[in-house]
Amino acid sequence: LITLAGQSAVIAHIDFKSRSQVGRYGVKVDAIDQLGAGAIRAAIDHNPIVIIDEIGKMELFSSQFQSAVLKAVSSSKVVLATAMLDNHPWLLALKSLPQVTVWEVNKPNRTRLVEQVLAWLPPQT
Repeated sequence: LITLAGQSAVIAHIDFKSRSQVGRYGVKVDAIDQLGAGAIRAAIDHNPIVIIDEIGKMELFSSQFQSAVLKAVSSSKVVLATAMLDNHPWLLALKSLPQVTVWEVNKPNRTRLVEQVLAWLPPQT
């Protein structure tokens, strides 16, 4: 995990022993709690746009990360996030919120999607 402020932590490794597993990888949920959720909370407090890349299986082990994401999308800030394409119940609920716009990124649309997202963003002063 690397924040836009340059902080980093290894959140998963085959040598990590953890109850939270994705395949062979043990996940350090406390690192996601501290660095991932902390970066989102700091972005809400200090930035006009909150960028989250990505909301994936490993990040969803962290209730603090989930809370920070919900706080971001419920705030007045613009949130630009990527999320796995999965039927995870929490992620489906997030995507169904009225303030959330979802675009699927695929090979045919990924280039023109940049223009669509830029047009969607409000002008910054």
